[in-house]
Amino acid sequence: MATAGSSPLQRLPLHLVAGILVHLGSFQHLGCAILSHRVFLLAFKDNVRSITSGIITAQIPPEILPFAIALLESTCIDPRNHDAAETLLMNLNTSIINPSNAVPHLLRASVSQIVFMSKSYEAVESLRHGLVEELIPVLNEKMGLSHSRQISQQERFRLDRAFFRFQLMCSLFSRGKGAIHPTERHTELFFHSFSPWVNEQLICVYAYLERKVCDAFDDVAGHDVDFGEMPVYWQEDPEDSPHIQEFLCQGLPYLSTICSTKNYDVRASLITLERFCAMNWDKHPTNVLFNAALLAEMEEDDLEVDDAPLLEDYELAELARPLDGEQDSIDSGPCSIWFNTHLENALFSSIYNRGIDKHLWEFGYVLWDYNDPNRTEIVSRGDAARTWPYFPEHLEVWTKEEMDRSMDERAAIYGANGKGYWPRGRYDFSGIRGLTEETKQRLIDGWRQRDESKNRLKRKAAADDKEDEQNRV
Repeated sequence: MATAGSSPLQRLPLHLVAGILVHLGSFQHLGCAILSHRVFLLAFKDNVRSITSGIITAQIPPEILPFAIALLESTCIDPRNHDAAETLLMNLNTSIINPSNAVPHLLRASVSQIVFMSKSYEAVESLRHGLVEELIPVLNEKMGLSHSRQISQQERFRLDRAFFRFQLMCSLFSRGKGAIHPTERHTELFFHSFSPWVNEQLICVYAYLERKVCDAFDDVAGHDVDFGEMPVYWQEDPEDSPHIQEFLCQGLPYLSTICSTKNYDVRASLITLERFCAMNWDKHPTNVLFNAALLAEMEEDDLEVDDAPLLEDYELAELARPLDGEQDSIDSGPCSIWFNTHLENALFSSIYNRGIDKHLWEFGYVLWDYNDPNRTEIVSRGDAARTWPYFPEHLEVWTKEEMDRSMDERAAIYGANGKGYWPRGRYDFSGIRGLTEETKQRLIDGWRQRDESKNRLKRKAAADDKEDEQNRV
C-alpha cells in the first residue's frame, strides 16, 4: 500500500503507467521519462514489449512498418543465403498488401531491434525533409509549377518507401564478402513487383543521396591530410568512384547526417579511410540498380534494340504492378509523367537511364503529385528539363595541377606527423594539428623551392618554344 507521502503517480498500477509511456512517441522521450522517476522504470521493466511495440507503431505509419521490419531482418541474415533473402522479400511483399501481417514481427523483436527501427525511421524523416526542402524549388523552376513544400500524405509515403527500399537493397545486395548478384527470383520480388515508375522513385532517391555523398566526399578527400597522403582522388563521377559507392551503403542514420550538414569536421568524422573496405564493383548501388532494376523490365527480344517496342505501344495496365498502391496507380501523377516523358523510348531504356534522365532525377520527377497533368505540357517541360542541369557535378572544380599540388603538400604534412584540414591554394596551418612552428616553416620553404623550380622549368620551356618558332621563321 502506498504511504501517505507518496505521489499520485506512485499510487497508479504499473500497467496504467505503462499506458502513459506508450504515448510518448519516441524512445528518446521514453529514456528521459525512465530517468526522471523510478515508477516509470518499474513500469517499463514490467511491460517492455507492450511499451516498445506501442511506441514504434505510433511512430512509424502502418504502411511503412513492413519496410522497417524488412530492413531490420535484412541485417540479421547472411546476404549470401539466397533462400533467406527470398523469404524476407516474400514476407515483405505480403505485408505490403496487408500491413497488419507485420505487427506480429514486433512481438519477437528485442528492445535493441525496436530502437534500430525507430532510429531508421527518424533518419528517413530527416532525409525526406532535406530532399523536399532542396528539390521542390527545382521542381517548380524546371516544370513551371508552384508546388508547396508542405507535401501530401501520398508524397510522404513515396519518399519514405523509396528511402527504405534503397537501404534494404544495400543491405541485401551490397553487404558481405565476395561477389553476390541478386538472383532472378530476388529481382522479381524486389524490383519487378513494382511498376517502372515506382522503381524510378527509388532511383530518384538514389540520385539525391549520391549527389549529397559526392559533395561530402569531395570536401573531405580534397582537404584531409590522410586522404592526400594515400592518395585518394576526388572530383570523379560518383558512379565510378568506389569510395562514394561504399559510403552510400553505410546506413540510414549515417546518410541522414551526411545529407544534413555542410560542417567539415562532421563530414570528416563520417568520410574516413577506416570505413572503406573496397567492396566488389557489382555490389556498388549504381550497379545493383543498373543490373536489377533495368533488367527486370527487359524481355529477351529487347536485346534487339531496333525491334524493341516503344513505350507508346504499351497499355498502362500492362505495366502496373500489384504492390504499387493507389497513390501510384495508372491514374497517378508519377505514372503520367514517367510514361509521357518516355513515350518514344523502349521500356528497358526508360528506367535508370543516366544518359537521358539524370536531369529529371535532379527534382525527383516521379515523386510528386501533379494536378490533372496535361500530356503535351509534361512532354514539353520534361524534354526541356532533360537538357538543363541544375546542380553542378562538383561544388569545387580543381585543375589537375591543383590536385597534384594539394596531394604533394598533404603527403609532406602527413610525413611530418601532421593531421587535419589543408586548404586549397594557400599555406594555412590553422586546421592542422601535430606540427611545431619550426616544422611548418620547413615545409613552406620546401614547397617554395618546389614552386620556384617548376616556374624555372616553365620559363625555360617557354623560351625554348619561342626560340624554335624564331628558327622556323
